[in-house]
Amino acid sequence: MYDWNEAVRSLNVGLPDDIARLKAAGYYQEAIARINEEKLALEARRNQADKQAREKNSELLNLEREVSVLEQRKAAAALEGISLRLEEELGPVTVVLTGGHGRDILPLLRRAVEYEPHLQLMGLRELWLRSL
Repeated sequence: MYDWNEAVRSLNVGLPDDIARLKAAGYYQEAIARINEEKLALEARRNQADKQAREKNSELLNLEREVSVLEQRKAAAALEGISLRLEEELGPVTVVLTGGHGRDILPLLRRAVEYEPHLQLMGLRELWLRSL
């Protein structure tokens, strides 16, 4: 097992002598002030980088939301187009939306449709009941 205390002691061997020399030469306060200034500058750069990263993440999330809305509109338009062509061929048809994204597309449609989120499960249940 690694002895961390020994490692720290070995790193600090010359530190008291260095501090004593800096104090004797009158540079100790200047050295501490310079180190503090460097620390503050590093923290400022890190804070700026964090802020920029948060802004970029926010922009990315907003773009993803906009793309999602456009995809929903595209799906709604495609559904309306398909249902109109089916009505031209077959006469009146009932359109049923199902699944997780059906509720998102439903408000975008201009025609009356039925929404059944669990249609597939209902069908599987019906098949199971018939098999008994």
